[in-house]
Amino acid sequence: MSTALTMESIFGPYYVAQRESNDCGVACLAMLTSLSYEPVRRDFPDMVSQGLSEVQIVEWLQHWGFWTKRWWTSRPPAMPAPDGIILVDDGHWIVRRGGTLLDPARKPAKALHEYSILKWIELCPAGGLKPRSPNRETK
Repeated sequence: MSTALTMESIFGPYYVAQRESNDCGVACLAMLTSLSYEPVRRDFPDMVSQGLSEVQIVEWLQHWGFWTKRWWTSRPPAMPAPDGIILVDDGHWIVRRGGTLLDPARKPAKALHEYSILKWIELCPAGGLKPRSPNRETK
């Protein structure tokens, strides 16, 4: 049995720290997609002081070819997908990437049970990082 070596298998999941008090969602999207911070941030020129909403995050992921499954929950789904973005505490986004928890505001992240989970968005690649039409319509 052969296992492909990837940067993540050698160095661990890609980590991006948030740069502003309200950009945890931007940093999480960068971590989930292995993009750098800057191009993701440019996609949200009018980001409000509260940061990114769930709708903005899901629409951005779908635009880039990912399917999502959303859960309103206070605990992780019984069998969560290895990748996802989680809304915790008072509107802070964190990432589960390959089963590893990443928090753009702190490294290392706290244990999952130390966060108050509000929403869980599972990520399901559907071709991945291939932008759909500019009008972002989905069929």
